[in-house]
Order: sequence, then C-alpha cells, then structure tokens
Amino acid sequence: MRRLTLNRDAVKALTEQRMQQEGERQAARDSWEDTGLMFTNRDTGAPMDQRTLLKYFYQVRDAAGIKKLTFHGLRHTCASVLLGRGVPMKGVSENLGHADVAFTLRIYTHCMPGLRDKAASEMEAAFADADKAQRDKEEKEKRNGAQKLPSGPGAATGAATA
Repeated sequence: MRRLTLNRDAVKALTEQRMQQEGERQAARDSWEDTGLMFTNRDTGAPMDQRTLLKYFYQVRDAAGIKKLTFHGLRHTCASVLLGRGVPMKGVSENLGHADVAFTLRIYTHCMPGLRDKAASEMEAAFADADKAQRDKEEKEKRNGAQKLPSGPGAATGAATA
C-alpha cells in the first residue's frame, strides 16, 4: 500500500465512480459484497473480473485511437511522460512503488531525452554564473578602492609634505 497524490481530473473521476457504485450497492441490497474496492462487479460488489476490466480498457483505448497500448503499458506511459516533463526521478519512483530510485533509473533513463545536453548546458551556465560573480566582486572592490581617502603622512589633515 502506498499513498498517491492525484490530479483534479482523477479525483473527480474517482468521486463519480464512487457515487455510481453507491447507487449499484443500494440497488443490490443484501446481495452486495462490501469489499472496499473502487471497481467491482456492478451487481454484487465482488472484485471485478480481470477480463471485464480489460474489455473496458480496450474499449476506451480503441475509442481514443490508441491501438498498441497494453493495460500495464499505462504504467510505463505515465512514468515516461512524467520524466519527459522533468518530474524528479524520486517522485516518479515513489509513485510507481519502486523500492529504490536506482531501479527506476535502470528502467526509465531512456525516457529522459537530452540528459547529456542538459548536463553540458547546466555546467556551462554554472561557469558563466561563477565568472559573472567574480567580475562583479572585482568591480565592487575597484569601486570601493577608488572611494577610499588617500592614506599616509598628512593625508588626514590635507597638509602637503615636502
């Protein structure tokens, strides 16, 4: 068991499913088996048969025009989309329920396009930031040095020395 954070659309869909299921439960009365599951047999509340679930999945998939996606492929698609959009590997790994991030990395690193290019550009940006910080520091020191009063004998009184 693990806790997932869902987007608003998923929460809405699950809330609607729960309300529909409540109507089915009331209609079934004493023949309803309260399993606590979200997707159940509509007549009895028993766990949904795997073939029925797959039938519904294929109907939705085909209606969306996606022909080759498997039910388990939904999981891989989710991970690939999240990683492609820059979600940290740790968050994706936790959502998938992997024991450690290393496992997720081994399976999904290919889903993170441009990793080498991104690493090179970030290193370039880090050096540019460091160079700019150094130039700013030197400029500030130069300005502060020009604003200091002259020092040495007679500087405080403004007297000329011979």
